[in-house]
Amino acid sequence: MTSIKKLKNILSEIEKAPISVGCGELTEIVKKANISMPTAGMDSLKDKLINSLHTAIQTEMMIKSCISAKWSCFWAAVAAIAACISVVLVLFRG
Repeated sequence: MTSIKKLKNILSEIEKAPISVGCGELTEIVKKANISMPTAGMDSLKDKLINSLHTAIQTEMMIKSCISAKWSCFWAAVAAIAACISVVLVLFRG
């Protein structure tokens, strides 16, 4: 996996490139990102690369969000168990 910061730097590098930039130069930039090279079509290669990088950044951010959610669920379960124990202790005291 490539870091989000690195992907954003590469995205910035491509966005700053002139419209007339050649395929070879864009390929060299994309090799740094470790993403697949889009195929030719109606859109410009530069636009396709920008879209690919946006997708890669979104993927990295989604993975981090899933990891964060996993830990949130864990701590919510710990809190629920503590609350349950507290309720049981209060009931048996009375």
